Amino acid sequence: MNEQEPSGEKPRGVEVRVIGGEPPAGWERMEDPEEVVRLVKSGVKGARRVDELEPADGDEQEYRSRRKGWSVWKWTLVMGGSILVLVAASVAILVAAREDDRPGRELYGGVEVTYEVGEDPNDPFVETATRQLGEAREMVARLAAADDGEEVSSLFRDEPGIRVIRRERWKPPALDEERIAQLNFEMKEGGEGREWMVLSGKDSLLRPLRFVFVSEDDELLFDWGASVGANAPGLADFRESAPGAEADFRVEVQPDHFYTSDFPEDRYRCYKLADVFADAFAWGYVPIGSAVAEAVAGEMHLEGTILESEPMSRMLVRLRNVGTADRGQFELIEVVAADWIRWEDD
Repeated sequence: MNEQEPSGEKPRGVEVRVIGGEPPAGWERMEDPEEVVRLVKSGVKGARRVDELEPADGDEQEYRSRRKGWSVWKWTLVMGGSILVLVAASVAILVAAREDDRPGRELYGGVEVTYEVGEDPNDPFVETATRQLGEAREMVARLAAADDGEEVSSLFRDEPGIRVIRRERWKPPALDEERIAQLNFEMKEGGEGREWMVLSGKDSLLRPLRFVFVSEDDELLFDWGASVGANAPGLADFRESAPGAEADFRVEVQPDHFYTSDFPEDRYRCYKLADVFADAFAWGYVPIGSAVAEAVAGEMHLEGTILESEPMSRMLVRLRNVGTADRGQFELIEVVAADWIRWEDD
């Protein structure tokens, strides 16, 4: 079959095959070796055979299916890209929001300080924490590197009652630079201008340790007595005291239920007092509804019924011997201070 095609151009147009008869108006007759009449539209450049047009293979439904599949694939790409853009934008917004709510971070001497959500980084309390944390860690490093207490005596907060004990019992902490960097940091405030900070964690032998620092006259000092709970005299020695004697002790306080006829349950609250430094204990009693009972409960954050499972709390308390010291029972008459810190005006 000879087709009429313009030179240099791809055939275009529609080919109509008619068996017998004359061509319609506007069409030309062409001879075909297969004796099939081929009509080409006049004025159209070239012609294409029917089998050159899509669908070349298969039926119309298959052709539509292929076109439909391609369309779905393209839409899948478009929708997938759009979803990725939306997800990325959402993540960016969430990260920005979290950055607004994250604890603030300041640097002091290369040390990163984290303060609680909602605290103003320009607040004097936060500024003090930021400045003192780096200083406290430097002091801990000096304590760890010392051979004896005299070498770093200027770092200690002086407490006349335990000065001798400190010289006898203090030893350099087993800490390396990595362990010092891992110490937990707390900045505390007790009202009346009382502020202190605590570094706590474990030493290189995985033993718990704690460093309490107090600022006096704009100088940060290491309060060894408050760090270890040292007492002079110790709680065990106070059992030998005369009736009416009073003394202050650093103790861990925990609700207990050791009641006797001298301290009945319907009139007193009972607390177990642990002298952790001397490995001794006793019981302290507060009258129900009294100011001291409220003070103890407040320091322990207790509400309602006191349970034995409540956690311990560190306190400096004042005890009185009411004639029951031999049984380890004392009247707890005052909460002197929180966290074992003895202030000058106490």
